[in-house]
Amino acid sequence: MNIVSLTPLIVAYLLLMDVIYIFVSVVLTPIAMIIKILTCGFIDMTNIEEKLDVLYEILFGMSDMDIKGFRRLRTISQLSFESLPQIIL
Repeated sequence: MNIVSLTPLIVAYLLLMDVIYIFVSVVLTPIAMIIKILTCGFIDMTNIEEKLDVLYEILFGMSDMDIKGFRRLRTISQLSFESLPQIIL
């Protein structure tokens, strides 16, 4: 894996990580919210992202600290790219 991280293949690796993150955020989290609403809260699925951390552990070999860092970095990047055009305008 160390050799792959030195090649342009790392872009595909990071893209796959983003695709999985987007899928969890856009598809699974709203489905979990709908299930919670329809069951009147009997099935609690509010922390589905934390339960799906196993995907990152299995697919990418990330530890819990790596996953939290990835989410924070992604949030900071999103805020930077959203606020920069607003500052310019």
